[in-house]
Amino acid sequence: MKNAFMLKDDFWSFFLPLWSMLFSLLSQIVFVYSPGKNTVNYYMCMGSFPTQYHGVPVKKNTVTFIVGFFCIFANTLVFVKTLIYKVKVCL
Repeated sequence: MKNAFMLKDDFWSFFLPLWSMLFSLLSQIVFVYSPGKNTVNYYMCMGSFPTQYHGVPVKKNTVTFIVGFFCIFANTLVFVKTLIYKVKVCL
């Protein structure tokens, strides 16, 4: 192996989805158990009206969106790199 820092695409195609799934699961567990009022869609699905939580601040769930955008970006980069490699091999 000429480049010691070169990793296989199989590693990234396994690691990125696994990491994103585990990190998203952990962030959602922290979100559920953190204090505060849930968003409106939670109460709509539960069929209750959140009048008892009047004055309690709403919980922010920005971690999931950040992880989602990172995963889309990283998977796109791996896909493009694999596609470029396949085009070079075919030519």
